[in-house]
Amino acid sequence: MLSARLLRRRGRVQWTDIGRQVPDLGDLGTLTFDADQYAATLTPLAELRSCGD
Repeated sequence: MLSARLLRRRGRVQWTDIGRQVPDLGDLGTLTFDADQYAATLTPLAELRSCGD
């Protein structure tokens, strides 16, 4: 299982503390995404999920 801490600030979404429970994954550092692009990518996926419930 992979997890991350998500922070949203100044128009960016950051994933930190990635994969802490996954052995031998190594340090992935911090991944940073544009907040608008992040939302545009996830919104259709959330809508698909709600259709399946």
